[in-house]
Amino acid sequence: MIANAQLDNEKSSYAYQVDLLKDKLEELEETTSQLRRELREKNRDVEQLKRVSQRLKEDLDICRAQLLERDTLIQVRILLSIVQNNTIILFIKEYLVIYCTKSTESPK
Repeated sequence: MIANAQLDNEKSSYAYQVDLLKDKLEELEETTSQLRRELREKNRDVEQLKRVSQRLKEDLDICRAQLLERDTLIQVRILLSIVQNNTIILFIKEYLVIYCTKSTESPK
């Protein structure tokens, strides 16, 4: 009889431990699920930030190119060389660039 009571106590103790482990497992599953949701959100945020960063890098490259072009144009000396027969010939750094013919007629 004492053996049966002892076995019953052990059975109850093990059942309690199993219930505790089940509860702990359930909590861990909930935590895992929550962490996976947060991970997906963070991954979306990271991808969005990568796209924004790429756009900003492209904009920066465009601005740098524009600044380089501006600086180059500032350094270039435009010489008004010949004015003859209402034609202006522009030379930029010894290279012929543009022919413009001025209109001598006034607008009516």
